[in-house]
Amino acid sequence: MKSGSPFDPMCRSGDLASWTFYYLFQLSQLMNQVQQRAATDAGLTPLQMRCLLFLNHTRRGACNVSQLTRELGVSQATVSDTVDALIKKGLLLKLADERDLSVKRPVLTEKGQELCCHLERWAYPLLDILKNMPEKELEAFSRGIEALIKRLRVNGLIVISELCSSCGFCRFGQGPSPDTPHWCSLLRIALREEDIRKQCPEHTLEAFQIWR
Repeated sequence: MKSGSPFDPMCRSGDLASWTFYYLFQLSQLMNQVQQRAATDAGLTPLQMRCLLFLNHTRRGACNVSQLTRELGVSQATVSDTVDALIKKGLLLKLADERDLSVKRPVLTEKGQELCCHLERWAYPLLDILKNMPEKELEAFSRGIEALIKRLRVNGLIVISELCSSCGFCRFGQGPSPDTPHWCSLLRIALREEDIRKQCPEHTLEAFQIWR
């Protein structure tokens, strides 16, 4: 009797959804192995590496431990330990929130930023394979992955932070100075040009029609 498990080759026979799931599982295994090697070579755990890479492309000072917990999918205690370990390595520091000085937010040090440039190279071999795929195959694959991600987000199974520039609360050209020409009406903070090209855990696409 078939178990219905996508890990069972007999159950995958003739079942496109099960085969797709299994292919995704194999890809996840590969990603985990490659990230493990990259993290180990840098003297980090995979979770520490993921934490650094996320903060590297997130607006400076925008992320707290609770948001990191949501992004990394582990317990808050684990994230706190991870942040503390990275601070001891000189890769992170805690920055006081300008709106509430009692709140401390993890940010990359210069050493942490330099390490991230090295860590991100693990993706290049896989990226090259994608770039060498026939364009039509890559387009079809990309559309399929995009559709899956949308469904996963609707069901609350995945969290993706997006750029400030696509957020409903971003006010272009309404900042207080030439150095900070934009404004976040949610957090009520001024944004630099480089800030709006960073991802933000508070990103709210749904507000787009209301505020823009």
